Amino acid sequence: MSAISVSTVCSRLFAHRRNMALWTLQGWTAMFFIAVGLSKLLQPETELPGVFAWTGAVPLELTRTVGLVEIASGYLLLAQVFPIPRSRLLTGIGAAAIAVLATLMLAVHVFRLEALPAAVNALLLAASLTILRMRSAKA
Repeated sequence: MSAISVSTVCSRLFAHRRNMALWTLQGWTAMFFIAVGLSKLLQPETELPGVFAWTGAVPLELTRTVGLVEIASGYLLLAQVFPIPRSRLLTGIGAAAIAVLATLMLAVHVFRLEALPAAVNALLLAASLTILRMRSAKA
């Protein structure tokens, strides 16, 4: 029986902790997008501008479509949890879609001078790019 070196044990432990942190980031990001997407789908039209100020300036169909894309992207972000073919690719697609959504919404909020929503979207963009980079690096 061969001895396992300390560096091997440390390397495996670091990889395990990095994977757990990445799954935590994926879970929180997915939950956020699924919840926000459901909110955009289920809120009555009259209440949407009170929750999402930008929705008062766009057609209801656009708001509902954004909600559907957010829900789908959130679920795709968790595709590796389910035993489906090409789940790693689906997770990457979900992370990329979230990056695109976060970038577009960041631009909208900056244009509208909404600091807090812009900061939230900047964080979501950073999270999605981190997920995309870390999950594609393991491929």
